[in-house]
Amino acid sequence: RDANAILKIPAKDAMKLAQDLFEAGLCVTPDTLVMMGDGSIKRICEIEAGEKVVGLNDLHEKVSDVLKFWKIPYKGLIREIKLENNYSIKATPDHGLFVYRDGKFGWVSAKNVKEGDYVAVAYNLNVRREKPNLLELLAKLGITDVCVVFKEDSKTFEELISKIKEIKTSTKYKYLRNRTIPLKYLVEWGVDLKRIASDVESLYRQRGYVKRIPLFELDEKFWYFVGLVMGDGSVRDGKIAIAQKDVDIIKEIVKETFPFIHSWTTRFQVWIANSIIAEILKRLDVRGKLNGIMFSLPEEWINAMIAGYIDTDGCISLMFDKNCGKHNLRILISAKEKEKLEKIGFYLHTIGILNVLHYDKRSEVCDLVISNRSLEVFKQKIAKYLRIKKSRFDEAYEIYKRNHRTSNSDMLPFGELFRMLKFKRGVKNKILKELGIDTWNWNDCECIPREKLKKVVELAEDSDVKRFLIELLNANVTWVRVKGVEDRRYEGYVYDITTTTSNFFANAVLNHNCTYHRTDSTRESDVGLRIA
Repeated sequence: RDANAILKIPAKDAMKLAQDLFEAGLCVTPDTLVMMGDGSIKRICEIEAGEKVVGLNDLHEKVSDVLKFWKIPYKGLIREIKLENNYSIKATPDHGLFVYRDGKFGWVSAKNVKEGDYVAVAYNLNVRREKPNLLELLAKLGITDVCVVFKEDSKTFEELISKIKEIKTSTKYKYLRNRTIPLKYLVEWGVDLKRIASDVESLYRQRGYVKRIPLFELDEKFWYFVGLVMGDGSVRDGKIAIAQKDVDIIKEIVKETFPFIHSWTTRFQVWIANSIIAEILKRLDVRGKLNGIMFSLPEEWINAMIAGYIDTDGCISLMFDKNCGKHNLRILISAKEKEKLEKIGFYLHTIGILNVLHYDKRSEVCDLVISNRSLEVFKQKIAKYLRIKKSRFDEAYEIYKRNHRTSNSDMLPFGELFRMLKFKRGVKNKILKELGIDTWNWNDCECIPREKLKKVVELAEDSDVKRFLIELLNANVTWVRVKGVEDRRYEGYVYDITTTTSNFFANAVLNHNCTYHRTDSTRESDVGLRIA
């Protein structure tokens, strides 16, 4: 009411002004990576209102609508919050993160996040990803200068003849004669590209003489090949090369994947030439930052791609630790483009594979290292697609298992909550005897393995704490410790979104969305009006 009286504008406009002013303190920098509703990963500055993102509802993943997109000029302090896994997020002072501190949970403004806090990070999200065919992938990537040749008995082509005749250029006669329609027209006409796939005979690009290729299946073999190129390949002038010392195994893989394309070898490279496949690789930016569309594909395809990446540019090694006298298994991939590994790492978190990023400023190379706590999940989901380094991984994994008790679980900072549980007399002895879990060792622990804690909590006496812990243990987030914060000056645009779940995952971290009435619990909802 005061704002309405002072500014002499309708209350609705006063509220909007208040919100716009307040939101300037609730944003992140443009390079922040957000997981979209289909699993793809975008920079926040590329999002539009009406799209969908992955958020959290009652501690479980939920796809939410983007109601509003915010792009605001900003000049002031930005706080970078750095986590122990070397992920980070850069935000304006009042931007909220979901934090666990001293046994309590809540939204905390970036300016109040401190070293030792734990922030919620995406973990084991059940994202629904679509399985496109080759035509749908080409359309999604904007490669529509491809001619689609239909079979002689195609009913689809017969149905589209009237539309072909409406094309204004004389090329329509060529299309009718050759039973061919450019993909761009099929997209414009709203043709169901999945439905017509069985009617398609072959594809070719609209340029010079190019050999036709069949509408081949996009399967794990194809995406493994994409990973090989991503790791140690090149794409140039419609030609694709993969470098590797053992060219014979690469040539065999290429022949299995593309039996309809001629391949040839030089000393340490295997080559194929096809402008359609080359263009797909270019649009996916496999040698650059990696197009986030990649992560909207089925999980099996993405995992096969990562396996191909590891096979050509990864490292699987056993490292002997003199301090404990045991071998540690180290799996890593490297890239000059840090954003590429940030996207892959973000995705890995969503399928339950913990990882750490390391960036060497001197060499400007980034490494992504798979956590030993996720080796069993890595083995089940990614290692099965390895080919070049498969035997190396199997041998190293067996040696590692003999040296260590495998723990396929993240560590949760719920030691204090665990110690609030009550157990009947003799239950802890039973847990030790039957489950092999020594809960007495947890008396001084801050962090406890999720899977072990799940088993133990079920045997505790019923209480509010028990029910709360069960809810936390089944949540689609893990908790990562803040190792440091740093404030720096920033001038430029900052971004945020308003969503139906009031939150979203960015740089793998759970962020609160942009709403003027949301601040730390100690702040009042009319703060935006006071600013106005």
